[in-house]
Amino acid sequence: MVQELYGLKPSEVANICSQMGLVAYHKAMQEMFPKGPPPKPKVLEEIRMK
Repeated sequence: MVQELYGLKPSEVANICSQMGLVAYHKAMQEMFPKGPPPKPKVLEEIRMK
């Protein structure tokens, strides 16, 4: 419906949907971590393949 109303291509609709998903993601992150992102976990030891 929106696609027909505004004459959008399917790829443009997909881009709009992905951007709207990012808005929700960033809002959730701000609510969970109001003081900013948590610190990265410390790496205790380097893992090596033999």
